[in-house]
Amino acid sequence: MVRSFSKRCFLVYPLANTFVHKDLATLGDLGVSVYAHQLKPTKNPLLFLLEQFKLLLLSLWQIPRSHRVVSWFSDFHSLFPLVLAKLFGTPSLVIVGGFDAVSDPNNAYGIFYKKGIRQQIARWNYQLADRIWVVDATLQKGCQTAESRDGIVSGLEYWIPGLAPKIEVVPTGYDPNYWKKTQEKKPKTILTVASITSAKVVRRKGIPLFLAMAKACPDWTFTIAGDADGRLAKLFSLSNNVRVLERLSSDALVQLYSEQQCYFQASRVEGLPNVLCEAMLCECIPIGQKAFGIETAIGNSGLLFETPPTVEMFQKMLSEAQQKDPSLCRIRIKQKFHQKKRENKWKQYFNLDQVIDTL
Repeated sequence: MVRSFSKRCFLVYPLANTFVHKDLATLGDLGVSVYAHQLKPTKNPLLFLLEQFKLLLLSLWQIPRSHRVVSWFSDFHSLFPLVLAKLFGTPSLVIVGGFDAVSDPNNAYGIFYKKGIRQQIARWNYQLADRIWVVDATLQKGCQTAESRDGIVSGLEYWIPGLAPKIEVVPTGYDPNYWKKTQEKKPKTILTVASITSAKVVRRKGIPLFLAMAKACPDWTFTIAGDADGRLAKLFSLSNNVRVLERLSSDALVQLYSEQQCYFQASRVEGLPNVLCEAMLCECIPIGQKAFGIETAIGNSGLLFETPPTVEMFQKMLSEAQQKDPSLCRIRIKQKFHQKKRENKWKQYFNLDQVIDTL
C-alpha cells in the first residue's frame, strides 16, 4: 500500500523540539507531504542574513506548491513564509508554545520582554497568520497568577488586541501506549526534567525550588535529568540526596518516570509542559507551581502551590503526595491530552477527509 499525498505543507521552526518532531511524524502518518525547514537562532549577523536569504528562496519555491504554511513559534523564521503565504493566498498557521506570548523581565525571557525589531516581527507574524494555535489557554488570555507573583505579563490578547477570533486552544498530545509505567515505583523518589543550557533556564524551570525541597526533605531521593554539561554542580552546592543525570532518550525517560514516585514542575513560564504530562502518564504524582499549563495539566490529580514553600510546606506536600492515587494522573492526561485529539485537529485543518490510500 502506497499512500497518496494529496496535501502539501511548508513548515518552519527554530528549534528541533520533541513536539515539533511529533507534529511532523503525525502529519506524515496522516498523508501530508511536509517540507520542513529549521532556521536555527544565531547571533552571527552574516550567518543570520544568509539563513534568511535561504529561507526566502525556499519560501518562494515551496509556498506556491503548498496547501498550508505552518510556523512553530513566532519569531524571525516566521516572517518571510507568512508574508508570502498572504501574497500567494495560501492559508497559514502559527503555533504558540510559550516564549512567543510572554514577557518575564526578571528573567529576561519572552518575545515581548524587550521592544525592538524582534518583537515587532512577532506582532506582524500574528497579524499575518490566518489562524493561531496556543497549547494552553493562558497563552491567549494570560496567566494572572504568574503576573501577580512574578511580574510575568502574558497572553496574546493583551499584547495584540483583536487576535481572539483566529486563536484556538490546541494542546500538544501524548501517546499513552508509549508513556506508561513499566516497573514498580521506588518509594520516596521525586524527579524533574529540564534541558539545562544556561543559568536563565535553571531559574525559569524552577530548579532552585527543587533543590530547596531536597534540603528540606533529606529522607527523599531527588533526581534532575537534562544537565548535559555539569552546569548544576558549578552553580549550586548539591545535597547528598540529589543525583544529576544527562539528557536522556525517550526510552530512557519512560524507565526513569516509571520508577519515580513523584514529579516536580515549578517553572516560571510554560506552555503545556511535555515532561510533566509524560511523567503523569507514567503514574508519577505531580507537584507543581501554579503557572500557565502546569495547573492545566495537574488539575486535582496532584498538588499545586502558589507561593514559594517553606520547609514545613515542602515536607507536607511530599507527605500528601504519597496518599494520592497515581492512576488518576494517568487517566487525566489520557483523557485531556491524548495524541488523537491533536491528530483530529490536524485532519480538520488540512480537510483530510478527502485524503485516500491508493495501491
